[in-house]
Amino acid sequence: MKKQKTKKTSWHDLPKKQKFIVVFLISLTIIVVILMSIRAIIFIKFLAGNDILIKSQVDKPKIDLLNGQEEKITFDTSITANPSCRIKCNFFFEDVTNNITIEQEEFEINSGTPIKKEYTLKAPDYGLGQILYLASMECQGIKTYTCDTRNRTVNRNILVSLNYDLNDENINITNNLRDKLNVLVSRVSEIKSNVDIINKSEFKNDVELDNLTKELEIAIIKLKESEQYWKTQRYDLIVLPNITNLENEYNNLMLWFNEQKKKEVLENRFNVMVEYDTLCQLTGTCYTHETIQTLASETELDITESCANIDQLSQRYTDISLQNEANYLAENYNLTTEFTFDIINKLSNLKNQVKKPYLENLPSGSINHDLLLEIIKITTPIETHEYEQYNLTPAIIKELTKNKPICNQKYNSLLLNNTLRLDILFEPLGLRCGYYGNYTNCCTTNDCRNDPTKYPIIFLHGHDFSKDILADYSLDTFRVVEKRLTEKGYLTAGVMSVSSETEDYGILGLTNVPLTIRGSYYFDVYKNQEDYELLQTKSENIDTYAVRLNDIVNNVKFNTGRPKVIIIAHSMGGLVARRYAQIFGNDSVDKLILIGTPNHGMNGTIIKACPIFGESIECKDMDSTSLFMNKLNSEKPNVKIYNIIGTNCTTDGQPSDGIALESNVYLDGAENMRINGTCEGIKLLHNEMLNVAKYPEVMDKIYYALNITN
Repeated sequence: MKKQKTKKTSWHDLPKKQKFIVVFLISLTIIVVILMSIRAIIFIKFLAGNDILIKSQVDKPKIDLLNGQEEKITFDTSITANPSCRIKCNFFFEDVTNNITIEQEEFEINSGTPIKKEYTLKAPDYGLGQILYLASMECQGIKTYTCDTRNRTVNRNILVSLNYDLNDENINITNNLRDKLNVLVSRVSEIKSNVDIINKSEFKNDVELDNLTKELEIAIIKLKESEQYWKTQRYDLIVLPNITNLENEYNNLMLWFNEQKKKEVLENRFNVMVEYDTLCQLTGTCYTHETIQTLASETELDITESCANIDQLSQRYTDISLQNEANYLAENYNLTTEFTFDIINKLSNLKNQVKKPYLENLPSGSINHDLLLEIIKITTPIETHEYEQYNLTPAIIKELTKNKPICNQKYNSLLLNNTLRLDILFEPLGLRCGYYGNYTNCCTTNDCRNDPTKYPIIFLHGHDFSKDILADYSLDTFRVVEKRLTEKGYLTAGVMSVSSETEDYGILGLTNVPLTIRGSYYFDVYKNQEDYELLQTKSENIDTYAVRLNDIVNNVKFNTGRPKVIIIAHSMGGLVARRYAQIFGNDSVDKLILIGTPNHGMNGTIIKACPIFGESIECKDMDSTSLFMNKLNSEKPNVKIYNIIGTNCTTDGQPSDGIALESNVYLDGAENMRINGTCEGIKLLHNEMLNVAKYPEVMDKIYYALNITN
């Protein structure tokens, strides 16, 4: 029996429905393969570090305005991630000088969606100084099946400075106000100085000072209040103190005081006249002296001259006393107490007789009439006994010359107008700066610029894991360390490029607060006719990177006005920093803080794998046997280095941080500090050390190197 031949089924023989099913399954398979391929590519990029990238810029990082002027600024931000990812962001815009949050916004967007923020900034209506504004964009990916993300926050910060100055109107107002305030301070200082002198003298109880003291205290309080407004540049709140009452009280005091001084001089001169006239009547020897009419109209009353006349009289009394001594002894007086008192009273009665003509001839209405009237006091004559057996003249002369006149200068001896200025200053307005509400004068002198605690910090990343990743990703290396330092009073200034095209020296250092700055040696600039163009150039040797770091350091120094910087560098960044210091010296660097830096290069498995992922030129320099490493370690570091070494992992059978061998990180001449950690899968200690939440001891070492109390 003949076998029946089986007929093959062709595509054309298939029913329509089956054809559709086959096409659908093939198409689905192709789509799944494509999606899985894309998914694999995205995941590989994710493993290489290509997670979220933020790029931000502002059109005007520095604004110069006069009081009351306004200007608009615009921030442009782009956020790149896996196209299938949604991104969660938080945006802050703060006035960090006055501690004011201008805007805070949380939102979700898709990768590549542009973000634009516009703000109108206004200069204060008064004063001059600087206001710093900080724009911060923080983002993280939202993890889904099609979106691989580490869920870590990445951020970009931009610092904007608004520098404001007095307008013409305010210049006139402040200059006039300052002049008036300083006149008031000088006057109140004079009054306080003299009142203090009187209060410390023997005259304290001679005058009533309560009202004057109260008015003085009120004036000083108001001036100090004005000083505080002046220092905070709120001169619009200053009200000039009214010191009319104080002036009246003080003028009355000085009038009285000057009258007492005049009275002293008049009394000295009148006493000399009386003494000479008394001597004339007793001895017959008469001396020429001024008249009561002259004294009454005298305007030049000099205490020194009057005291000199008394000294001259006193000397004459000494001579007369010697001449009279023989006559006195010859009388052989019976010196009883009664006799002595009688002689004293007879002399007093004689002086009263001498004074009478002066009182009678005192010109009425003369300038010194009232004061002389107080001085010329005639007492009632005292009855005395008569001693006919004696010639009493020698006894009276002895009594006269024994009590030599003394210059009366109780009030004139007090030195007034020794003005000690109050510690209240209205200096020309200086630039006013502040940081989160704490205000000071801006840093414009070398005294504050040379303060090591205010040196800016430059963060320097290490070798990129993949040569295909944008260099911008490297700028996020120190994001957590930077955040910790802001909690210690540092202010992030964002990213600073190698370009040194700047206009104002020290503009970012006016506010006297230390800055942290992210830098990258993976960028260079190209100057065209109109502007600078920033270029990514990763495939260079470390010497070239060191030259770029020099540009960054010079740029930071110029913008902050500081003579030195501090560099905190990770991995290969430490080699760049060391080579920079070796080439350009240590004049511009206060200290280096190295983290996981292969100071003696790399070898074994790691150096072999390096060119597969990273740039071969960098890898060649980092080979422990390279010419570069030989030159770098041919001399000891010429700058203070704090060297943080990660260990407890194993590479090629030796202790390591998963990338760099402990023995290769250790550096002679540096202060070496070890950190024990772990390596788990792709999470190697070499990179994880910068996760200071996981390894807080790393942050402790940084604080120690920066001399910051933790």
